[in-house]
Amino acid sequence: MKNYKIYTLKNPITNEIRYIGVTTAKYLSIRLSQHWYNANHNKQTHVSKWIRHIKCKPIIELLEECNENNWEDREKYWIKTLPRLTNHHE
Repeated sequence: MKNYKIYTLKNPITNEIRYIGVTTAKYLSIRLSQHWYNANHNKQTHVSKWIRHIKCKPIIELLEECNENNWEDREKYWIKTLPRLTNHHE
């Protein structure tokens, strides 16, 4: 069964959580590198624009590990629970 990681991206200056994501990457550092690359190559997503706005690499932290049966519900839960996210939909 595939392992899903739900993670946050935080502003390293304010420590505010601004994004909830999910990945199947073995290491969260890989996913963070992908976000950084996208932001620096002008990808027009809310999270990429936010990363360009703060002008530094965010902090990535694991919230929980899930499986293919529950990751979508858990990601939606976290998006609903945390305020001021760059996620623009559930």
